[in-house]
Amino acid sequence: MRVYTPMSDEQKDKIRQTIIAKGLGFVKGYTPWNKGNITPKSVREKISKANKGKIISNASRTKISESRLKRKSELGYLNSPETRKRLSESHKGHIPWNKGKTNIYSAETKRKMSAGRIGIKQSLGTRLKRSETTKGTRTGKSNPNWNGGVTGETAKIRTGIENRLWRESVFARDNWTCQKTGIKGGKLVAHHIRNFSQYHELRFAIDNGITLSKESHDEFHIIYGKKNNTIEQIDEFIGGGNANG
Repeated sequence: MRVYTPMSDEQKDKIRQTIIAKGLGFVKGYTPWNKGNITPKSVREKISKANKGKIISNASRTKISESRLKRKSELGYLNSPETRKRLSESHKGHIPWNKGKTNIYSAETKRKMSAGRIGIKQSLGTRLKRSETTKGTRTGKSNPNWNGGVTGETAKIRTGIENRLWRESVFARDNWTCQKTGIKGGKLVAHHIRNFSQYHELRFAIDNGITLSKESHDEFHIIYGKKNNTIEQIDEFIGGGNANG
């Protein structure tokens, strides 16, 4: 791996003098010699290959960071509105390399990305900008779960007081213990032995419910599906025990 070696002040001064001598000084109003020229792809690839593996020293990183912070504090932005507009125009029509792709990062990479953001908090200004940008995009008809403004009957029943009382009654009867694992407490689910959607008359019958941990509940439906569930399935699932606790 190549390590970046900072230039000495003497080297920097020599380059600076050469630039001034050739009339290429970076002075306000000067037109860069390469303005409007598009670097050929082959040249860009060579530059990328030459820089691959180089590590910027901590001193250089600090200087770059300080320079950016100074520019932002003095001007209020890192890139001028004109520069941002040019960048936006240049990206139009560009297809991101990861569009439509899934599982492109390994578990280790995801862990590193997550660890790298621990403790990082966005500024109030950034949060307000994001709020303004997304305002109205996830509400009403813009939300993918939009149902014409009418809450479904099933959703109303499941979130209603009667269903909550039924759940608590099932939990209390089973002593807040998963009937599959025998473990008390944790994240519990009051499972309908006969399906909620198919047997309307049994929705709030205490003996039609059984306490399962969330993991056991998910496992049950993976094995037996979510339709036409029976008491025999529960008996088999928990090992022949009493499905009604």
